[in-house]
Amino acid sequence: MKNGNYIMTIDMGTSAAKATIFSRSFERVATASRDQVTIRRRPGWAEQDPNRWWEIISSATQEALRKSKIDPREIAVVGQTAQMHGSVPMDKEGNPLMNCIIWAEVRARVEVAKLNEKISKIPSLKGMIIWAYYTAAKIMWIRKHRPEIYQKIHKVLLPKDYIRFKLIGKFGTDKTDAGGSQMFDRQKGVWNRALLEAMDIPESILPEIHDMAEIAGKVTKKASEETGIPEGTPVIYGGGDGGFIRVGLGEIDVGDAYVYMGTAPSAYICIDREIKNTQGVYCSPLPIQPKKWVIGGFNGPTTAAMFWYKDQLGSIEVAAAEKEGISVFQMMDKEAEKIPPGSEGLIILPHFQGERTPLYTTDAKATIFGLRLGHTRSHIIRAILESVGYTTRSVTEIAEKKYGATFSRVRLYGGGAKSKIWRQIMADIFGKPVLIPKETEVGSLGLAYTAAIGIGWYKNLEEIGVRPNPIVETVQPDKNSSKIYQSTFEIYQQLDQNMLEIYEMTRKLDLGVT
Repeated sequence: MKNGNYIMTIDMGTSAAKATIFSRSFERVATASRDQVTIRRRPGWAEQDPNRWWEIISSATQEALRKSKIDPREIAVVGQTAQMHGSVPMDKEGNPLMNCIIWAEVRARVEVAKLNEKISKIPSLKGMIIWAYYTAAKIMWIRKHRPEIYQKIHKVLLPKDYIRFKLIGKFGTDKTDAGGSQMFDRQKGVWNRALLEAMDIPESILPEIHDMAEIAGKVTKKASEETGIPEGTPVIYGGGDGGFIRVGLGEIDVGDAYVYMGTAPSAYICIDREIKNTQGVYCSPLPIQPKKWVIGGFNGPTTAAMFWYKDQLGSIEVAAAEKEGISVFQMMDKEAEKIPPGSEGLIILPHFQGERTPLYTTDAKATIFGLRLGHTRSHIIRAILESVGYTTRSVTEIAEKKYGATFSRVRLYGGGAKSKIWRQIMADIFGKPVLIPKETEVGSLGLAYTAAIGIGWYKNLEEIGVRPNPIVETVQPDKNSSKIYQSTFEIYQQLDQNMLEIYEMTRKLDLGVT
C-alpha cells in the first residue's frame, strides 16, 4: 500500500462539489468547494454536465492540496461519494453521451407508470414500486426519448462512479449506489435480473458491483496532471452520499434527533429499539453504536429553493453581495433577518420536484401561500428557510405520533447548518435546542473512515470506533417564536394534505409533457 498520512475525500453533491483532506486521526485539514450548475431545460427537469463535474472537482482538489500545505505524496488514499440515483450514459471510450439526468427530477413518470403496471403481474417482483427519482426510470426515459443515445451506451454510471472512472479509467459501482438505482437484488447482492428483463434492459450496460472500501484502482497520469493528486494513489470504490452520513455523525444519544441540511434534507430520531414494517419513514441501525436505531427519512430537494430564488429572483441580492464581498447566501440571510418569524403569513410548500418523506408523491409542486401586497423579496427568502424546518419537522412528527419516538434536542449537520439565522429558525420550529457539532460535513468524514479501511489502516468501522464530534454551539429556541411557528406549522401541514387532491388533478397535464 502507498505510504502517507492523509486521506482525500471527494463529495460531488447536487449543489456543490467538495474536496476535503483529513489527517490520519480524522481531523479536517483543508476543504475546497465549488458550486454546481444545474441545467433546467423545462420545468421539472434537472440535468448536470459530467464534464463540468470533472472540471470543478479538479479545481477543488488542487485548491484543497494548496490550502493543506502538505506534500501531495502524503495522500495515502482517495475516496469519493456523490449525489445518488442519477444516470451517466457512457460510450466504449468512456465519454458521456449526454448530460446526467440527476436524481432531483421526475420526468420519467410515464415510463414508471407503465413499468409498475407490468411488474405488478410478475410474481417475483410483487410489491416492488419503481419511482421516477431513481436510475432505473431514467434509463427507461433515455431508451424511449433518446434512442440514438441509448444505442451507443456501453455503460450507465452513477455520478460518483463517473468521478472514479475519471480518476482511474475503470468502470464499476458499489452496493449503496447499486441499491439506490432500484435495479439491485439486495438479498443476492447482484443486479435484479427479473426486473431488468421486465425493463428490457441488458445487464451488460450496468457496471460490476463491489464493496465500498475495496480498492478500485490507482490515479492515472492524466488524472494526476488535472487534479494534483499523485499518480498511483489508491482509490476506493466509495459509495452514495446518503450512506456515509450516519457513519460520520459521532456519538448520538437516544432521544436526540438529527437533521442533515443538504440539498435534500433528512431528519431522524435516535431510538433504543428496532421498529419493523414502518410506513412513511424508515428505521435503520446506527453504525458502530449498539442498541441504537434511527427512524425518519429524506425530503425532496427542498433546500434547492434557495438556489432557485438566487437564479430567478435574486439579482438584487447577488449585486449587493458582490459589493459587500460576501456570498449571496449570506446576503439572503441578512434579508431574512429583517422579517419576523412566520414571514407575516407567507408559507411556502417547497416541493419543487415532487416530494419524498412525508408525502411520497412525484406529483407535488411548490406553492407560495398567503402572498399579499406588502410582502417583499425578503419575506420569500425567510419563508424558504422556514419551509425546510416545516418539511423536516413533518418527518419527525410521523416518527413521534405513529411510532412513539421522542426527542429533546436536534443535532444539525450539513451546509445549511452554517447559517446563523437558519439555525435559530430550526430551533424555533422544533421548539427544542439545536446543537451544532464541530464537524458538520459528516458525510465526508464517514467516507474518510471507509477509505481508511480500504487502505488497511483499520479492519472495519468497529475498530475505528465512535469518534467524538463535540458540540461547539447550542441554539436555544425562542418561546414566543416557537408559539408562532407551532400555529404556522399546523397550517403548513393542513395545506400539505389539502394540496394532494390538486396534485392528483394536475397529473394528466404533467404526464402529457415529455
